[in-house]
Amino acid sequence: MTDYLQDSARPPLNPPPFSAWSSGPVTQEASLPPRSSAAALASSLNELLAGIAARRIPHLEALRYRLQEVHAGTELAQLQHCLKMVQDSASAVDVLSARAGGEEADQFMQQVAALAENTHQLTFVGGSFLQRNQPVSSVARAVCMGLKLETEALMERVQQGMRWLHDMEQDVMERRDSATAEVSQEALRELARRGSVLQERLRQVDRLCGHARSALELAEQFYAQRAALCDMLQRRVRPRSRRLHEVLRPLLQADARTPQSAELMAVVESRHELQVVLTEAGADMAALRAFDRELVAHLDEMEQALQPAA
Repeated sequence: MTDYLQDSARPPLNPPPFSAWSSGPVTQEASLPPRSSAAALASSLNELLAGIAARRIPHLEALRYRLQEVHAGTELAQLQHCLKMVQDSASAVDVLSARAGGEEADQFMQQVAALAENTHQLTFVGGSFLQRNQPVSSVARAVCMGLKLETEALMERVQQGMRWLHDMEQDVMERRDSATAEVSQEALRELARRGSVLQERLRQVDRLCGHARSALELAEQFYAQRAALCDMLQRRVRPRSRRLHEVLRPLLQADARTPQSAELMAVVESRHELQVVLTEAGADMAALRAFDRELVAHLDEMEQALQPAA
């Protein structure tokens, strides 16, 4: 049963508030009785569009805004920067210079200190990112579900409107064949003009649905990939970063003594293990940030499409 039929015998369906949205099926729209006049169809279609503007569009805008609000742009950039700093400082450590003494040994200790600081920073930033992931993902899932349901409901109304528009056009064409009086012809021309206006308004809503579906699909991919990155940070990057930080500590506390071979080997092995997972994490991060930029672009397009549809 549609929200917008004029027939007072058919009560309107009031859309549930945001907090009450569920994953249940969207209520099917009911069409007008067969052979409704073009004027009645135009009136009902106008009410349907008014209802979309008053009820559905504000819901969709609220969801778009909330999804834009929770996307991770800035913190992704910070995490990517930390990953790169660790990768660069790990590559810069020249283990062979540790036993050379003099200036080369001093440079080695400076490299170790920089790497230790960067692994510590990565542990801190990565930990904060992981801590925020669960609440952010929960909000994103709820918003995506709401966006899916709202888009489906909107598409259902667009399809109903298109059916009414088709019936309206058919009625006008049939009446033209029998209308002889000028006043009747003028009335039919006016109905045809109204039909064109209503058709354009429906097309605007249809374009909005397209943008909403694209944003939804991209958001689902984005948060799935974000979850995969968090899993990698948790299970692979974080423990290896901590391990490297631990094996660097004795070198920093050596008080100018020459590092032992076992200590240097521990650094070489831990550095290699971390570099392998950092390379993978860097690739995943680059892909995630590309998704992030594309999602922001689609949300901006959706915002522009909302304005004429309102």
